Amino acid sequence: MWDRYYSKLKRLPKRLEKLARFVIEAVPVFKSCKVEKVLDLGCGVGRHCIYLAKNGFDVIGVDVSKHALIMAKEWVRKEMVVNTSFIQASMTNLPLLIVILMQSSASALYTMPSRETLSML
Repeated sequence: MWDRYYSKLKRLPKRLEKLARFVIEAVPVFKSCKVEKVLDLGCGVGRHCIYLAKNGFDVIGVDVSKHALIMAKEWVRKEMVVNTSFIQASMTNLPLLIVILMQSSASALYTMPSRETLSML
């Protein structure tokens, strides 16, 4: 569904450029807690990844849509952001590598890996 949506976009709608208020408000909290790495699940075209990276965080964006990630990578190049990377995966079935990254860093995380992923540990 999401890949079909993003593949049909000719240009990025303005609403996909607007930041969520909670992301803006999270930055000072993350900094006060000495968070260095953020995992953005369902990152879409990467607007929050870019904002967080510009605020000094190392960001990994995860999205199921190949086309959304293509747009995200183009946006990152345009903005010249270097501390952001992207992985194509479903947030309900995270690859083992991501689970290890989450456990080994002081990161903000608001999700639970799938049973299948947990069983691989």
